[in-house]
Amino acid sequence: MSEERQVREKKLKKARWYNDRNRIYKACLIYLDLLRQDPNNQAALEDLAQIYMDRGDSLLAAICYGWLLSQEPSRQDLVLKEAQCHFQAGYNFLSLKALSRVSDWDSNYEEEALMAKSQIHVALGNELESIHLLNQLIEKYPNALYYMILAELLEQHELYHCAMEACRRGLKREPYQDELLSLKARLHLYLGEYANSRKIYLKMIKNHMYLEDARLDLEDFLAEKGNVPDVMALLRFFDEMPQED
Repeated sequence: MSEERQVREKKLKKARWYNDRNRIYKACLIYLDLLRQDPNNQAALEDLAQIYMDRGDSLLAAICYGWLLSQEPSRQDLVLKEAQCHFQAGYNFLSLKALSRVSDWDSNYEEEALMAKSQIHVALGNELESIHLLNQLIEKYPNALYYMILAELLEQHELYHCAMEACRRGLKREPYQDELLSLKARLHLYLGEYANSRKIYLKMIKNHMYLEDARLDLEDFLAEKGNVPDVMALLRFFDEMPQED
């Protein structure tokens, strides 16, 4: 190894030492100095891009990832990061364009790519395409979280029965997923099935699950629909519950 390369390796190691200890400003100074000396140092630029991304400087990070991809266009992990940066910066079309450059995703990245595309289409107002992508995602990766995201999207369009089915399928995967249970109880409220909501709340109480979201759902429902006696009774039930220390 040449002396010049050894010096660069030492600088990279030093920058990473500072970065690992959250001394970001010092790390950035060393990374930038290293890149002035060696503009093609991809390891330094990738580290710097991640720092920009972590601190919310999405546009700077996107520029870094764009350059890295010009050198290694087949790296799908960098494509995902560039797309995420554009999405965080509000440039949804650029984010979608970045993802569209990959026609055949590796198994390591396909799940994240499908989720990212779905989020972008929601931001663009293309809910039907987002639902289509979520169904693809669920078919290949049946995670309870994806059922919940699908159910929430359907709920926003008042497709309560379809949202309920997504909840049921998700809860078959994770019967005690508290967010899915809260969502299912909320859907029962909007379908007028108050006794079913109560059953879910009792299940959550029995299993010492998080209840604050469920209580807020009741308050929001009453604020929207007015004083529905059955729902007011559910809220009183929550208020009268013994408080745990």
